[in-house]
Amino acid sequence: MDSLQELWNHVLNTVLDNPDISQASFNLWFKDLTLLRLTEDIAYVGTPVEFKRQILTKRYSKMLEEILGELIGFDIKIAFISTEDSSDKTPDELVDDFIHGIERETPKPNPDLYPEEPPEEPSEALPIPNRPKNKQEYTFSNFIAGNTNKFARNLCMAVAKNPATDYNPLFIYGDSGLGKTHLLFATMNELLKTSSPEKVLYVRGEDFTNQMVDSLTTKRPMQFFREKYRNVNVLLVDDIQFISGKLGVQEEFFHTFEALYQDSKQIIISSDRPPKDMPQLENRLKTRFEMGVIVDIQPPDLELRIAILKSKCKDMGIELPMDVIIYFAEQIKDNIRQLEGAIKKINAFSFLNGGIKIDLALAKSCIQDILSENEPMSVTVEKILVTVSNKYGVSIDEMKSKKRTKEISAARHCATYILRKLTDLSLNDIARIFSQNHSSVLFAINSMEREVKNNPSLEHEITTVINEIKA
Repeated sequence: MDSLQELWNHVLNTVLDNPDISQASFNLWFKDLTLLRLTEDIAYVGTPVEFKRQILTKRYSKMLEEILGELIGFDIKIAFISTEDSSDKTPDELVDDFIHGIERETPKPNPDLYPEEPPEEPSEALPIPNRPKNKQEYTFSNFIAGNTNKFARNLCMAVAKNPATDYNPLFIYGDSGLGKTHLLFATMNELLKTSSPEKVLYVRGEDFTNQMVDSLTTKRPMQFFREKYRNVNVLLVDDIQFISGKLGVQEEFFHTFEALYQDSKQIIISSDRPPKDMPQLENRLKTRFEMGVIVDIQPPDLELRIAILKSKCKDMGIELPMDVIIYFAEQIKDNIRQLEGAIKKINAFSFLNGGIKIDLALAKSCIQDILSENEPMSVTVEKILVTVSNKYGVSIDEMKSKKRTKEISAARHCATYILRKLTDLSLNDIARIFSQNHSSVLFAINSMEREVKNNPSLEHEITTVINEIKA
């Protein structure tokens, strides 16, 4: 982002795209908000009316925090500041006054202009859940396809073109963050070009469950719930694994599935695993899901990850050096959302620090927390520990213990040195593995570096271990 105003415009556009916020509500509560200052912890937002500040804080702060956090790539809190009677003050002066606790007397609102609570949006008995906030965001054209996801995309495109023909039901599975939801939304948006909105319904497994429970606890006739889901032409269910183990919900979904299928209606389902790997899913549902087409989405390969990063940068209006893009693609292997988060985070770091140059060093510091969470790094750590353990005849538990015998210390120092050499783990990360402190790890690494440099035999020994790990 080039400025606070540009960043805030993105936030307001996202609010305006929210189907739960009417144009009248947007004009009343959001249109005149301004972003006064942004830090790494707090966004200070100005509102021209003190009474609005109270309502915004009570009703809309969480929504705005989620939107802004998604844009900049890290969690943020919003503090609303009244700019009423402060036209002579700069944004920095307003924020400084707020930080130093200068209170302003709250004027009595005019009830005709500002109701005590924001007007409630009209809602149906069972509102359509979780449509994407910006439908244009999810299309087939901006879904970057490669060897690991092309088949799933092609199936969804075929279903969008000719629903309830060859691929019904269509079951898509894969780990979180690989694009399943994008494909469901893209299919929905394509179908909506020729279908009325009430005939194409997207729902998460969690929402299906909650709405059914709500119907039962409020004693609302179940026919309203059933009619909503059984009178559509296409039903898209995201994260179906959520209904596993919930017998009543599975019973209801089975009959919904049967009603739609028997009426030649299209059903598209996504999950984090195939039906056979859901032990708490009823067999009759498993067999229904398996009688259609089941397709998986695998983590993207390096070529696809680079293409995704380039596309995301273009969409966000962010320029990253090619060496940074390649570094992100090489380090973040299993989650597209993490790739997008890395772009947002490095851009936010640069923005919040006066537009400092984005380079490889900044990229490495920005994604340390992501790398320490990723499973591939854990697998690498495990392989290093196992190899060192076998080489020195010392168990992994002994290496992680407080024991300081000569054999155990030698193995521990070797493992510490190799972890630092072969991974991007920080000193603190390595210290946690061995229940040590930062200083102990640094001492071990420095000692090993000196010994390897001065002892050809030890150098050969370490090289042999490293080659075995890499094999």
